[in-house]
Amino acid sequence: MYIPKTVSAAMTIKLSKKATKDEIASLLQKVKPAKTLDVQKYAGKLKWGQDALTYQRELRND
Repeated sequence: MYIPKTVSAAMTIKLSKKATKDEIASLLQKVKPAKTLDVQKYAGKLKWGQDALTYQRELRND
């Protein structure tokens, strides 16, 4: 039976001191993987009417 040493999830698992390896393994299998965001999906989608550098200069001059 394989029990991972680390679980990369944003979840807390409460164990009792008397938990067996089988109970721990079943709890770890219930852990859902963290959702990932594909940022490449949104790359270049924003339509900006102004040059970004010009906009930054305007903000910093005020």
